[in-house]
Amino acid sequence: MDDRQWMVTCGLAAVFVSAFLYLPAIGGFWTFLVVLVAQGVYLGWQPVPRAQARLGGLVFGAMLALGILFLGFLFRREGPGNLWGIVALLGTAAGWAAMWIARGLRQHRDKSSF
Repeated sequence: MDDRQWMVTCGLAAVFVSAFLYLPAIGGFWTFLVVLVAQGVYLGWQPVPRAQARLGGLVFGAMLALGILFLGFLFRREGPGNLWGIVALLGTAAGWAAMWIARGLRQHRDKSSF
């Protein structure tokens, strides 16, 4: 996968996750965190080089913050609220941790299989 495809994949994953913060019936903070960690594990498990993994993490964090901001205006009349930046920071940290752990487990599994 080239850099552009990887950036689009990570960006769309972040926008998908940020929608779960505002969905009326199934959304909310805890649903957002569960989907965020699952998406982070999925992205971390992908067989991409280390440089692409870092690039994907940066794009994921940036698009998560922008997605929370813009989807807050789309799904709520009053906007995303005052704490959207803190939620974006917390979500980015949780997503990066999930990616890092999944990537480490995948590398450990690949080394032990030989």
